[in-house]
Parts: sequence; C-alpha cells; structure tokens
Amino acid sequence: MKSIKYIIILFIVFISNNFNCFSQNKSKIMTNITSEFIFDTASFKQCHASTLVELKDGRLLAAWFGGSYEGATDVNIWISF
Repeated sequence: MKSIKYIIILFIVFISNNFNCFSQNKSKIMTNITSEFIFDTASFKQCHASTLVELKDGRLLAAWFGGSYEGATDVNIWISF
C-alpha cells in the first residue's frame, strides 16, 4: 500500500512540474515583437523554399528562391535582414 502512495505522489509531482515548465516556455514562444512585409511588390513572378534564421545579434534573416518559375535559369537566392 505504501508503494502505491509513493507512485501517486511521484506522479503528481511529475505532472505539476511539467505543467509549470510548459507555461513558462509558452510565454516566451508567444511573444510578438513586430509584424511587417519584406516588400510590397516583388521583382520576380514566383518564390519558394523560404526560411528564417535568428542571427547571433538577435536579428532575423529571411532567405528564399525567386524567379519566373521553380527550376528556371533566372532563379536567384534572395535574402533580407
């Protein structure tokens, strides 16, 4: 009977610690600093394979392929930060 009580207590402690960690992480993830477009009108017809990366200084770098269509000879890699 004692072992069941210990298991229940350990389970409650485990669950309460995990909920506390989730709530702390959620507030950091859901912070919205700013929202804006990189440009209004692109100089290319299509873009694909976009990605974002955070730089060491905290800025964001966006990169994507842009050209007349995927696989065309005029496709270039575009970046903005």
